[in-house]
Amino acid sequence: MQDYDIWISSGNSPFETEEIETLANHFRFRGYRVLNFKLGDIDTFISPSSPAFFYKNERITVPKLILSKDQGMPYPTFNLLYQCEALGTVLVNSAAATELTRNKPRCAQVLMQNGIPTPEMITLQLNQNNSVDLVEEMVGFPCVLKIVIGAHGRGVTLCKNRFEFEQLVGYTQSFWPPQTNNVIVQKFVASSQGKDVRVIVVGDQVVGGMKRIAKPGDFRSNISANGHGESFLLSQETKDLCLKITKVLDLKVAGIDLLFDDQGGFTVCEINATPGFSGFERFVNDRISNIIADYCHDLITGHN
Repeated sequence: MQDYDIWISSGNSPFETEEIETLANHFRFRGYRVLNFKLGDIDTFISPSSPAFFYKNERITVPKLILSKDQGMPYPTFNLLYQCEALGTVLVNSAAATELTRNKPRCAQVLMQNGIPTPEMITLQLNQNNSVDLVEEMVGFPCVLKIVIGAHGRGVTLCKNRFEFEQLVGYTQSFWPPQTNNVIVQKFVASSQGKDVRVIVVGDQVVGGMKRIAKPGDFRSNISANGHGESFLLSQETKDLCLKITKVLDLKVAGIDLLFDDQGGFTVCEINATPGFSGFERFVNDRISNIIADYCHDLITGHN
């Protein structure tokens, strides 16, 4: 039976692969046995008396901590996380919190219910003939169309008018599977076009802020979409807002994307429960991975 203290889940992104190896090295330096794995590699035996886990058909012990870095985590994988959580494993982040942040409309509802500003949106079934009329009436143009599950700026498109929206819908329906016909259309915040602020929170510490600037011709400011980053000084009010968000969503580690509003403040674009940090380390704070590893170590020792 294989024995690992920490599991780190990975996706297929080169950003994730590099970050996971960095974190794994920090954990190994602290004396932990680390398993880097793709979530589909572990099978779960669900039982009230003798649950078990198998990595590539070999039985493995329940870890002390799981750090999820897979931004494209398939929903069946949450069974594994919930099972480990029930057996006492510390999750960063919890299965419920991660699932909530991946459900963008539900996450927006929770934020709004707690007085946290976030753009209005509408969920649409694209096979309905009146979709464009609803968008124009409820959201207006320009608008931002998003697939329900996405990361690194993928599946996000700016539609400037009815024509562009209809063209995009017609094009995507030709190759999107039926289940992706449920999309989000979000109000466009013009004052933040091509720029936003990514804030990293670890535990009760706001580690820092990074202003992200889109490459020419793109409205997405993601570093993974070739955007540029620079350090951004956060006010205490903004730090308090970010800590409130992590408390409301029960997140231990989070990446919070803030849009510049037209009142000189911020509105919340999205929350990421599995934030990347390579861009942040390059432009803002080169100790992010160390801070995360220290925090996870404290969770393990405190948990024990």
